[in-house]
Amino acid sequence: GRREAMRAKLRTEAGRAKYRRRAWLCETPLAVIKSLLRLRQFLLRGRAKVATEWRWACVAFNLAKLVREVRRLREKFAAALA
Repeated sequence: GRREAMRAKLRTEAGRAKYRRRAWLCETPLAVIKSLLRLRQFLLRGRAKVATEWRWACVAFNLAKLVREVRRLREKFAAALA
């Protein structure tokens, strides 16, 4: 079954490396949203309302990433022009 296939993948070094990268990619945004955005529990009730609340948290996370990237690019181009 699928569990056995996953266990077989994780027995290989390539599989473990891939899973470590996946875990880092997936868990880091969740940790940031929980800690920096302080989203430990949802304020609203109901699947649709919680989904909307979660989407707003994701938008905030992505906007923060965008602001950091724009700042980095501005500094890079300012340094290149100086």
